[in-house]
Amino acid sequence: MIFTSESHGKLGGKSAGMYLASQILKHKAAQNELLADIRLPKTYYVSSDIQLHFVTYNNMAEVVEQKYKPINQVRFEYPHIVQTFKSSRFPPDVISGLSVALDDFGEVL
Repeated sequence: MIFTSESHGKLGGKSAGMYLASQILKHKAAQNELLADIRLPKTYYVSSDIQLHFVTYNNMAEVVEQKYKPINQVRFEYPHIVQTFKSSRFPPDVISGLSVALDDFGEVL
């Protein structure tokens, strides 16, 4: 799991569902030979509060406010938002976690 030092370590709905499904399959595979052949891919999960940490780390509070603006203003500001994200950086602890995951996956596509 990839998370920051300030993280609560909770998974979002999709990640939690994938994790739960993998645990059920692992547990049931011992009891059901049809499930024994299912291969579970190596998986890393990113905690749900990484997005908020990313926004805070990059001082991008104005991005969160986009959902309250009229659609024409959102469209007008969109190129600026894209550039803001492109010039932003992940916090060091997130980079470290992502690096570990990438190293673990290796050169496999």
